[in-house]
Amino acid sequence: MQPLFRSRRDRLRRQREEAVEAAARRSAIPENGTQTCPGCGAECANQELVKTEYVCPHCGYHLPIGAYLRLSLLLDPFTFQELWPELTAPNALEFPGYEGKLTAQREKTALSDAAVAAVGKLDGRQAVFAVLATLLDEGDEILVPDPVWLNYINVPNLLGARAVTYSLKEENGYQMDFGEIRAKITPKTRAVVIVTPNNPTGGVLEEDVLKELASIVQEHDLMVIADEIYERLVYDGCKHVSIASLPGMKERTFTMNGMSKAYAMDGWRLGYVAAPEEYITAMNKFHQHNTTCAPSFVQAAAIAALTQEGDEVKEMVKEYQRRRDYAVKAINDIDGIHCLCPKGAFYIFINCKELGKTSAELSQYFLEEAKIALVPGDVFGPGGEGYLRMSFAASYEDIVEGCARLKEAVARLGRA
Repeated sequence: MQPLFRSRRDRLRRQREEAVEAAARRSAIPENGTQTCPGCGAECANQELVKTEYVCPHCGYHLPIGAYLRLSLLLDPFTFQELWPELTAPNALEFPGYEGKLTAQREKTALSDAAVAAVGKLDGRQAVFAVLATLLDEGDEILVPDPVWLNYINVPNLLGARAVTYSLKEENGYQMDFGEIRAKITPKTRAVVIVTPNNPTGGVLEEDVLKELASIVQEHDLMVIADEIYERLVYDGCKHVSIASLPGMKERTFTMNGMSKAYAMDGWRLGYVAAPEEYITAMNKFHQHNTTCAPSFVQAAAIAALTQEGDEVKEMVKEYQRRRDYAVKAINDIDGIHCLCPKGAFYIFINCKELGKTSAELSQYFLEEAKIALVPGDVFGPGGEGYLRMSFAASYEDIVEGCARLKEAVARLGRA
């Protein structure tokens, strides 16, 4: 008798293949024309089927060509510890933005001189926890940027380690100060965290900066944790460089990325960590007790995104840049506040120090008085005090309206 495990895996594989084929057929459907419903034989117009998500308007039959829209029904909701072979097979996919240097593969062996890769069934928050839990022991230290997404400070504290912050300053273009970095390295230091493009500043670490950091971590035998979730969202011809692609860094880098930003799949929570094999093995042991598996339909969506992407991301970045350009000019035209033009991500870090209130007070004021939501900078660490984070992922029209309200609210604050 065939083992149940193998039988079930084969069944899931067949279902996946059918779903992928259905998605491929759907992409080839002409805008005009009809499809014959297998349920009742009626001829259904393609334009009408798109509106009904490929459900026959005559009999309610779910046409196979729309199967990818109902993957949660088509596919078994439970998968396995590894991701699907379509996401992990050797040479199956090369993640965009790495110029062929970072390739996902199940056995987690080196496919090039640039990186050793593995795909994990985790999102950004889980990736941070899994990496840090694998790397840090009680009493260890890790260098973390300030300002930063606070998971990088809270998780080490939770693990009994210590997050030591280094500053990213506006006057330095949010680049690293290596005098400060060297001064804060101790025998207890295990790793340096970089977030590029950065949340909340929108800064992108320059290649020369990354090369200098690579030299320092090799000198002191440290690891680098590189959060590159915003790598596709860079503007004005700015180039994102993965530190893992630099000489001597593939064996020293945890590269974290995912589907959330480039493919607007924030709520789907699927990402990956690329790292040396021994660390990935240890991470999987830890992570399997934290999350059973990535949902099957989310994995199917990731396959579709990676294999069917056309110019959508480029067009999205182009639109983000249009929104950014308007917002930056509008903000810098307001007396009392100013900002640098972000080179990446979709945030503007607004300097509000001249207004004479804390970032928390200003955030509350603008929410109540102008009905605009700006994140107080102090939630990203002490280096964020005096700043407000604005997202330009909203619509262009909302950004125009929001900037107008911001200007009026700042003027009222000055008269108060």
